[in-house]
Amino acid sequence: MKKILGVLLAGAVALTCFTACNSSTQENSSTTTDGASEAASQEENSETEAATIRLAHLYDPGTGVATDELSYEWLEKGIENFEANNPGCTVELEYYKYDEMDTKYMSDYQSGVEHDVLITTSMLFPQHYAVGDLLNLQPYVDQWDQAEVEDFSWNPVWDICCDDGDVYGIPLGLHIRGLVYRKDLFEQAGLDPESPPTTIEELLEYAEILTNPDENVYGLGMYLGTERANLECSFYPFLWANGGEIWDPETKEAVFADETGVKTGQFVKDLVTEYGVTPQFAISGAYGDAMDSFLNGQYAMMEGFGSYWIANIVDAGLEDKVGVCAVPEGSSRFSNCYSLSVYAGSKHPDLAMKLVEELLAPDVITMYADGGLPARQSDYEDEKYQSELYLSMLEIAENGRNVAETVNYMKLADSVAAAVQEVIATDGDVQEIFTRYQDEYNARYAGE
Repeated sequence: MKKILGVLLAGAVALTCFTACNSSTQENSSTTTDGASEAASQEENSETEAATIRLAHLYDPGTGVATDELSYEWLEKGIENFEANNPGCTVELEYYKYDEMDTKYMSDYQSGVEHDVLITTSMLFPQHYAVGDLLNLQPYVDQWDQAEVEDFSWNPVWDICCDDGDVYGIPLGLHIRGLVYRKDLFEQAGLDPESPPTTIEELLEYAEILTNPDENVYGLGMYLGTERANLECSFYPFLWANGGEIWDPETKEAVFADETGVKTGQFVKDLVTEYGVTPQFAISGAYGDAMDSFLNGQYAMMEGFGSYWIANIVDAGLEDKVGVCAVPEGSSRFSNCYSLSVYAGSKHPDLAMKLVEELLAPDVITMYADGGLPARQSDYEDEKYQSELYLSMLEIAENGRNVAETVNYMKLADSVAAAVQEVIATDGDVQEIFTRYQDEYNARYAGE
């Protein structure tokens, strides 16, 4: 995720101060123009230096959402350890909404506003790279043991967090998606619960068998609404299976209106309007509604099941009645996560990286609740990750990938989502609709 966004953000910054912390380490007060710090190569100063480290995050423990509460506790533990090991610092928490924080960092960097440690969004790294608001962490990572590097770099998102071979963010987990299916509903429909579909043709065949209008059961649920999840969890898997892309990195132009894109758009439309295996209401509501419909048995299969929802399956007592796979077998799925980065404008890059490392420590990062799959590969040795669901998601992750590494990804995603929505909701020609949205996008952003 990497590049320029000159955008104004609406969003208030709530500051929560954590007192108690001190440190004895030298800080490099300057960074190079490309955001890379020379601090890692300098010797530590024996003098004690007091510093306030600002940590920007997205977790509000007052929401009542378990993920927020647990992830906030993770922050507290990492800060506690950092303070104990670095007497003389104060960590100040800065709260931002998840869909505003990255743009805020970039805007603040251009305005000279100070931060130190940032929780960043992997798919927006292209914008970050263009703005230059993230510090090059490679000098620090070079000091890690090779085993420590490998414990994080197995993650497909690691490459997204790198630019020209240098690291700008450390993944906090892995969000990967797949097709989830109800084994109990397979059995009821006379299908082998241990043999899910492996091709698009089989997927459609199974979906038709599983659809039971009298019981209000649909064979293939998914989210086709206005959020970007429309694309990332429902449209992209079928597009990639057809050999298509939404954006060409060579020409830097949108290409979703080519033959593969139109074919995919028609297929998704037909799932709703011709085959009736996906409900019309899939084009409304929120992404999470699809999961609710799966849990209550309204969806026999669901495309776009995220690793972050495994806990929902377990809590519903369905772990033994559910399987997950990628269709076609071995096909690519969208992967992303939040990451820890250091702000290029930090006045205390060494201390900021020390805080990052405390938050990534083996006994601390296990407290992080928003990772989907664990960030550290070594964590999979834990018995809790040996279940069929976790192992299946881990297998799907081997083919995890990013979407389009353009600085205008959000605008591109909005264009494709709008095109897909219009295709499903109207009787318009798929080629005309996709071409219109593609041309509108390229007229403004081609070459970027």
